[in-house]
Order: sequence, then C-alpha cells, then structure tokens
Amino acid sequence: MSTNQKEETQLQIEAMAKTFLYPQKVQPIVKRPDAYGLNFEEVNFKSEDSVNHVGWLLRKRSDKVVILSHPGAFTKYGYSVAHEGDVKTGYDKDVEFIPVAKHLVEADYTVLMYDNRNHGESDFSPRDGIHDPFEAHLDNVSAIEFIANNPEFKGASIGLLSFCQSSYISMVGMSERPEVYKENRVRAMVALQPISIEVFYRKTGMPQPVIDALKQVYLKNGIDMERQNPELFADKILVPTLFVQNVNDVWSDMDHIRRIYSLIPTEKKALWLDKKDQPHRFMAYNWFNDHPEELLAFFEKHL
Repeated sequence: MSTNQKEETQLQIEAMAKTFLYPQKVQPIVKRPDAYGLNFEEVNFKSEDSVNHVGWLLRKRSDKVVILSHPGAFTKYGYSVAHEGDVKTGYDKDVEFIPVAKHLVEADYTVLMYDNRNHGESDFSPRDGIHDPFEAHLDNVSAIEFIANNPEFKGASIGLLSFCQSSYISMVGMSERPEVYKENRVRAMVALQPISIEVFYRKTGMPQPVIDALKQVYLKNGIDMERQNPELFADKILVPTLFVQNVNDVWSDMDHIRRIYSLIPTEKKALWLDKKDQPHRFMAYNWFNDHPEELLAFFEKHL
C-alpha cells in the first residue's frame, strides 16, 4: 500500500470513529409530547460536570416515576428518518419514544424524558463535545437526582427505561455510583438492546484490522473503546431487570447478548422478540408503542 493509500485509509477510519465520538446533534426534535395530546413541562438539570440537560416532565402520580433515556445518535423524541446524516440505517420509519411514554402516563406514571449530553437539546460535553458513553453515566445519575431532590416526588419509586447505549450508561452508573441508585429508590430497569461498540462494528461487516485501528483513534481522543461493553458492567446491576432484544437483529451477536443477560445478578426476565420478517434493530425500539403490556406489568410489579 502506498503512502497516499495509507493516509486515505487512515482518514476514512477517523471519519468512521467520529460518527460515534462526535454525534453533533444531527437528529432534531421533530415532535413534542403535545403532538400526542400530552401535557408536559420542559425542565433543565445539570450533571456534576456542569452539562445542562433538557428534558420533558410528563406528570401523573408523584410516587411512581419512570426515567426514559435514548440510544446514541437519537434524541428524547427518537429518530427521524428524514433527518438521517451520511450514515443510513435502512429502517423505513421513525423511532418514537413519546407513544410509550403516553402508555406510561395513562397507566398513572410520571415520566421524565431527557437528551443525553451531545444529543438533542442538551449541552455538549466539556471535552469539546466528544461523546464518551462511560462519562455519560453522569447524565443518568443527574436525572435520578433531579427527580429525587424535587419535593414534588419525595419518596417516589423510580424505574429506568433505558434504550441501547443508555442501558450501558445505566449499568455503568450502578457500578460507579451505586449509592445514587440505592438511596434514591431506583426499583427496576428495562434494559433494551445493550451492545458493545466493538460487536456493533463487527456485525456491520467491519474487518478486525479496521476495528483495531478504530480503537487507536478512540484512544487518541481519550476514550477506551473496549470499555464500551455491557459485559463489563452487567454484573453490577442492582435492581430487577426486564431485558429486551430482537433476536433477529443483524447488528447484534446473540452470543454476546445472552452473555450480558446471564451476568445480571438480580431478578430478571428476558423478552426475546422473534419476528423473522423484522430483522432490523430499530423494530425493538418501537415495540412497546404497540405492545406495552409486559412493560406495564413489569413496572406495576416493581414500582
């Protein structure tokens, strides 16, 4: 390979890394809860490293609160196909989180939805907007403390509805700051399709030498890609967990997924979605919009 070819390859690898390292808020907020007939308050809260988060508070009962957090590159609204960047997902409809929030509100839960750092309407991280999912556990911690420190929700039981990368973020939070989850009455978590970044790269067809090169780009930016793996933190989960996975998702390695599930030390239940005609990962993100029964039963049992 010539020097020019090597330089071009390196530039391509760095560009691939930047799609994760710098989400750049490509996805806008295309709808708000009032579009679904829901009353809401826009709220702000800061993480301990001074990142301001913008959320929606959908009030119902003050003693039961569900905190909904989104996947990487999404927003609290979800994911708009019309606003995809250069990377195309191949999914033909939006992922929307407000419909599942509506099910929860109608079942009498207060719901907090918020944008993680570097996404949606929340601030960029202090490190020039670089996105480190491990660091983002501070976002989940601050959302819990926002509810727990609000007199309106004093003594409330809290449930976590954590999608994809936010499942990993919640696991890291329980590992790094277990007292926040224990002292503030976090009682249950729905972990929907957690996955390691390396597995994701591999399943999308990336050769291992390219993945190894990506690891070096991550390290140059101060991020250990190998640490972005739920297998390293699943055994730190503190609460009963409903684990959700589309078993036909072509971007997932089911051996990896089942290892994550096997490591969860608490009361757990797996919801293995097996729709062979729907092999896209995003199918599971929309699942509870039309099939909320198991979600509602799980939170009814534990909150």
